[in-house]
Amino acid sequence: MTSMKTKVATVASTAALAVTGLAATAQADTVKVTGGETELKLSKSAKEALEALELTAEGTAYEVKGGAYDFAPIDEGGGGVLKHKGALTIENDEAKVKLKGFQIDLAGDLDDGGTDRAKDDQGVLTAKIGGEQTEVGRLNTRRYESDEKKSSFSGLRVSLTKEAAKALNKTFDVKDFKEGFKLGKLSNQSEVK
Repeated sequence: MTSMKTKVATVASTAALAVTGLAATAQADTVKVTGGETELKLSKSAKEALEALELTAEGTAYEVKGGAYDFAPIDEGGGGVLKHKGALTIENDEAKVKLKGFQIDLAGDLDDGGTDRAKDDQGVLTAKIGGEQTEVGRLNTRRYESDEKKSSFSGLRVSLTKEAAKALNKTFDVKDFKEGFKLGKLSNQSEVK
């Protein structure tokens, strides 16, 4: 006769093995990214807002310097981390904000545990401002499309975080930038090992 403790231990061991197997399967398609390029296409509303404020934005293509990424669809666990060289500079005649060292951190098939983020907000965009890596954007995957064979993705939408909007408003002495301000969309073509 099998004791209750033995049954529980057997079920727990089986569950642990299953979870380990799933984790190994989920990570099997993650590849080491060694290069490539990510482009930020500013949204129409962002272009109009910048123009109205007499601001220019330069540097919308960024060299990928490394990372680990799974180019599967988001609902199949796609995502990862991509690190970049280059900078987005927003400026006018009197002031400048330089966002450099962009890092895409995209969590595929994310269960956020009931936080107040939008359903399709799957990650963050960070950048160095004054030498400190700061969260500057939320990444929305509603229109995200990826191609595992080409190691690429498109349609990853970026909106400003509260901190980034506050920094832009302070620098340019305006109140036009808000949390959720739609900055644009990211597309990527990676080189992998």
